[in-house]
Amino acid sequence: MPSPNPAVDARAREWFHRLQTNRIDESQLDEQAATPLNSDVRLIISTDWSALGNPISFDEVHVTAPTSTNPNWVYVYRVGFLNDVALDFFFGIDPSGKISGMRLAPEQY
Repeated sequence: MPSPNPAVDARAREWFHRLQTNRIDESQLDEQAATPLNSDVRLIISTDWSALGNPISFDEVHVTAPTSTNPNWVYVYRVGFLNDVALDFFFGIDPSGKISGMRLAPEQY
């Protein structure tokens, strides 16, 4: 696994908070990431994710480097919350530096 990248880690944390608070800056998203984030989806995400509370931990657990079939970097962070809740936050970055996707899922790594 590559060494942690503090700039990417800070950006992932920032975007996790943006999703919790429905403060999306579409200029930072590629088309693949922006298209599904209509106003209804944003509201659902912010409502669900803000109910988790502020993360108490945010640790990189996996990185997938670009390949010939997927040109994006994908970073996975284990996000911990109160009450021993932990979820994986997937954060993708395309070759131009735009965010190519984000999702929150049960622990996988």
